Amino acid sequence: MTAPDASVGPFLASLTLARDDGWALSPDGLWLATFASGLPTRVHVLEVSSGREVLSIPGSPVAGLHWASPEVLWVLRQQPPNDLRVVAHAVPDGGVLETLGLSNARAHRCRVTSSADGALALVAPVQWPSEHRGARLRLGALLRGPVPELVRPLDPHELRGVPASPVRRAVVASLGPDGQKVAWVYGSTRERSDVPPTARSDGALVFYDWRRDKVTVTTVRPLGEPSGLLWCSAGEVAWLAHTPDASPRLLVAEEDRVWDLSGGLRDAVALDGGDALQLHPDRETLLVGATETLDGRVRRGFVVALRSVGGVPGVREGVFWPTGARPAFGAVCAAADGALWSVDARRPKTLCVRRQEGEAWVLVRELDLPSASPRRGGLRVLPGGRRALLWWETPGPAREAPGTVLAIVDLRG
Repeated sequence: MTAPDASVGPFLASLTLARDDGWALSPDGLWLATFASGLPTRVHVLEVSSGREVLSIPGSPVAGLHWASPEVLWVLRQQPPNDLRVVAHAVPDGGVLETLGLSNARAHRCRVTSSADGALALVAPVQWPSEHRGARLRLGALLRGPVPELVRPLDPHELRGVPASPVRRAVVASLGPDGQKVAWVYGSTRERSDVPPTARSDGALVFYDWRRDKVTVTTVRPLGEPSGLLWCSAGEVAWLAHTPDASPRLLVAEEDRVWDLSGGLRDAVALDGGDALQLHPDRETLLVGATETLDGRVRRGFVVALRSVGGVPGVREGVFWPTGARPAFGAVCAAADGALWSVDARRPKTLCVRRQEGEAWVLVRELDLPSASPRRGGLRVLPGGRRALLWWETPGPAREAPGTVLAIVDLRG
């Protein structure tokens, strides 16, 4: 990761992240924390309004970041040989409020999901890998915050009532908005050639009420490997399912039924498994990145999935941004007021930020780039609609992975 630069061209701040670097935005949109995966490992905290760095925290390799409150940042650090250390820092002064060790919880990358009130958080690997059951144990942990306190460890492979499997399956997890249930999605092994036919099993959706130790299991077939699990409501979740020979599918589920929403798309449209699912503030709409391929030309865009508890969800196409022969680029997000914003690269070396007004997309800001051909990325409009975070991939030197540019932009120009 390059050091953050303030006032770079049209941006308040800009930095380049390596593939495994990461970032997290505070709930109020005032602070941006980033970390580098290489050595030296250092966490940087920027003030979003100015792009100024206010804090730099050295330490051991970082597995993830989480804002436990607008003033408390958790830094998840890898602790040899197999543990994780959660360090809570006050922001902006950087003081250490608490350090909590988690046994058998080390992962290359962790994901933290929290209850709606922020009082509880689930620390877990981004994905439990599919591996032999004799492999090293990896646990998740339910914590109380904002100063971290262990509530209980969680092992997805030891939940009572979950069908046994001779091999470990890929698993993703997310804490529900009420903090009472954890959703787990277990990948199927029926598509895996490395698993003997007699040992293959279906996927499963599990809701775990940890206070009552109650497990509800729904078989999901076919499933593949899950990613992007999120809660739409107190009783409904959505995720993407990946298989080797097909584009990802969007699944929405309650405790007793599962819908595959991707079946309503045209053959030319495929969901983009690299983009995160987004839940609209109305909590009835999912925004999903997609690509459209016509006559060899690829356009990037999004589709809108309409879901309602107890109803029949549907899907419709959104917008696709024409990019000609250049690599497809375009992304969308919903602001806190429900308005849709997009970013696209319809011209070389230029990003265009637009806001949807009625049926039209109105240009808000044009941004000149230092190099052409931005690739996949996204945006997030911050509270108040005055600033946004933009990110996009840039081609790396030969034999090097692409980097990602993360920038803070003033939308007022």
